[in-house]
Amino acid sequence: MLPKSYRLTKREMERLYKKGANLRQDFIFARISENRTDHCRFAVVVSKKVLSRATDRNRLRRLVYFWLARQKILWQTLHLDITLNFRSSPTDQAIDWTLTRLFEKINS
Repeated sequence: MLPKSYRLTKREMERLYKKGANLRQDFIFARISENRTDHCRFAVVVSKKVLSRATDRNRLRRLVYFWLARQKILWQTLHLDITLNFRSSPTDQAIDWTLTRLFEKINS
């Protein structure tokens, strides 16, 4: 899990939804905006329409936060606020591949 300093609050997410740029990769819809901190901050959003059970939504969030913690080299130099919204239910292998491609797009 990422430390709290790397996660977005609800107020910051609302600002990001209003002013952020959109980026899509397969089943993930990302909102991106620059921030004034020295590191990236993230939020993972999984709606009830995607996964109806709370345990499944929380498991998906944990998998993404765990992936972000492991792949810190991909986003360590960026100064962005990023929300990751899931539009459909992915497999565990698809999460890794899709997030890698998404961060390659963000870095370029």
